[in-house]
Amino acid sequence: MGRVMVSWRKALLPALVVGGLTAGFGTGMALSGPAAPARPAGPPVMGIVGPLFAPVWTHGTVGSFVAAEVQVTLAPGHRLSEQAPLLEDRMLAELVRVGAEGGLEPGRVQADALSARLLAVAREGGAPVTAASVVKLVRQENRRP
Repeated sequence: MGRVMVSWRKALLPALVVGGLTAGFGTGMALSGPAAPARPAGPPVMGIVGPLFAPVWTHGTVGSFVAAEVQVTLAPGHRLSEQAPLLEDRMLAELVRVGAEGGLEPGRVQADALSARLLAVAREGGAPVTAASVVKLVRQENRRP
């Protein structure tokens, strides 16, 4: 009796697998994985990231600080509140790097080039940013010795 039971199980398993696969094709079920979600239609999302504070190094010391605000445009279907931590982290790191290179010193700031760099680092981080523009850049002297 045990032998009949084993044969029955061996015959049923392939039938269930093949039957399940063919049933899946009949219902339109995809076997290659989930379909990519459709992009929601709607307007792009705009918002301000910042203020972001970065030191400006001069001759090996912090000569001043810069506060920056960046207007960003996100692809439709995304919220700034979800993307803000990533954007702030990536953009602040770039501002600190630019400040260390002297790119935030008075007379050396190129707003268009800085905006392009901030857009590039945001995209490298995977954020769905379509545009970025520095809208405010305020400098304050470091008065501590």
